[in-house]
Amino acid sequence: MLTPLFKRENLSDIAIAIDGFVKLTQIPTAFFSLDGTLIKDQTIYSSFQEAITDIKFKQVTLFPAALNYHLFGFAICDTTHVTAARLDLCRSYLEQTMTQALPTAASVSVWASLPPNQTLSLTQLLTQVSHHYFPDTLTTPVAPAVSRPSPTKDIITQTINFVGEHLDEPISLDQAANQVYLSSSYLSRRFKQTLHVNFGDYVLYRKIAQAQAELCLTDADVQQIASNLGFSQTSYFTRAFKRITQVTPSTYRKEKSGVQQVYTVPRPATCDPHATIYDITKQFFDDHQIKFMTQLANGYPFIGAIGNLMNLPHQSGWIYLVDCVQPPTPASEILADTCSVVQWIYTDNIY
Repeated sequence: MLTPLFKRENLSDIAIAIDGFVKLTQIPTAFFSLDGTLIKDQTIYSSFQEAITDIKFKQVTLFPAALNYHLFGFAICDTTHVTAARLDLCRSYLEQTMTQALPTAASVSVWASLPPNQTLSLTQLLTQVSHHYFPDTLTTPVAPAVSRPSPTKDIITQTINFVGEHLDEPISLDQAANQVYLSSSYLSRRFKQTLHVNFGDYVLYRKIAQAQAELCLTDADVQQIASNLGFSQTSYFTRAFKRITQVTPSTYRKEKSGVQQVYTVPRPATCDPHATIYDITKQFFDDHQIKFMTQLANGYPFIGAIGNLMNLPHQSGWIYLVDCVQPPTPASEILADTCSVVQWIYTDNIY
């Protein structure tokens, strides 16, 4: 059982400590806490099972770790090419890095490593004790496994939400990384791998999409909109807007003067590789309980109505933008895997 001093923020401290130890010794290392959490490569997994594919250690050595004289977890090291003398130094380095990372009020100690035979004996002993004293915990049927997002997608989802909640201010990669207890470089790599866009460009797409909505639906001038979205200079905002949309904010406002409603759909981290813009739009509306109606045109499904606004031939209707630009292709034919944000716009000047 974890001591009262060991809290969620301590997990990020441990992640930093283990990362520092790995950089110092070049020994692949993870940390498993007694609450079932596993930490590796500055990623915090909710269970060992979630991280199993990321741990490919050949020869494992365990270092028990105590916080305020209570056992709270094990450092798991791949000691395939580590000598006995260096192994003892590892214990010392682990203790130093954890002591530096955890709160000063905490007393941290890392005990001598458990060799493989002792680890096996301990495992067998704990299994026997559990069978004898806690049989109910072992005989309870295990519920079927439930499909859930990978740890990486959980992290990227949190990051997407963070960006969406802070569009009105400058957003840095460091700020986002702090929110998910990761290093900036690690989050940057995982973000690019998942969304196929770097973090800075993603933030810009989201901000420009929000600017488009404000240009259509409010009377705020360009300078005010730039300020509302955390841009310190209107000139930079205007250049960024034109680079992405090919028109200036003022021109965009004139072209979209007939817009009545805008829905913004961020591409989810859990998006299936084969999902289309049409698919993630339907999912977004379902998740947010927004009424919509689909129709077929030339064999392609399309959004015929959202809320109380429906397509009216030769009058008004729904169009969509992908990363702030209107594509010529039906939404059901464009894969969502390469986009950052989708907007559905109801306008009276498209028919």
